[in-house]
Amino acid sequence: MPHRGYPAWKAGQTAWELHFSHWRGPIAKLEVWTDWAFTGQAHDLFGRLSYLGVPVHGFRTTGTGSPDPFGRSLYIDTFDSAYGSGWKRETSTVFRNPTGAFCYSFWPTNDRSLPGAPRRPAGNGKRYRVTVQGPGVTPDVAWEGAGLHDYNPHNSADVAYERQRAGIFDQVVAGDKFCPTQR
Repeated sequence: MPHRGYPAWKAGQTAWELHFSHWRGPIAKLEVWTDWAFTGQAHDLFGRLSYLGVPVHGFRTTGTGSPDPFGRSLYIDTFDSAYGSGWKRETSTVFRNPTGAFCYSFWPTNDRSLPGAPRRPAGNGKRYRVTVQGPGVTPDVAWEGAGLHDYNPHNSADVAYERQRAGIFDQVVAGDKFCPTQR
């Protein structure tokens, strides 16, 4: 699916997929949290993927950002956002080595993966969904949760929520150079 809620422009971008599994046993654990990043300037999702307590990650990505055979892409969708009503694809990214973590902030952007690199608004939504193919041949896993309102630094509940989430963020992404703990 095209990123940033952009309409499909190729036939394959509207194709449905069916994934099924006859797996028995533990499945991967996908943990996702919502918060605000950069002193409340952006809405943010962060989390991690693990299997049997071990972080799931690849070792490198291609020039277009696809993971190696060990890595997993995660897909972020946004519901009822600036892109329009219903579910729209925001982006895809990979889980980081060595933590199995990811972080993603919603910003306006000129997405070069889209025809003409159009300016797209921040995809803040009423809800978010994260999906990922399970490691190896394990089943796909998904998370869905409510979006946040815009951050208000004068609202004590917002300040307390962000402080609590910043503590979780620092634990989840500790040691990751892409997701700095001092945001």
